Amino acid sequence: MRQHFPVDKGVAILDLGCGHGALIHVARELGYRNLRGVDGSPEQVAAARRLGIEGVEAG
Repeated sequence: MRQHFPVDKGVAILDLGCGHGALIHVARELGYRNLRGVDGSPEQVAAARRLGIEGVEAG
């Protein structure tokens, strides 16, 4: 999966339909910091919060 991330770790990454935030979690582990995830399911957003994944919002 790493080969699909940009080299510049300062870029903004937006994950639409992010579910419980797995991609956001992986990106943060790889050193990316400007991350946002949006999911239409309040249950998925709540799951991300329970997992401690920041930056996931309902929308």
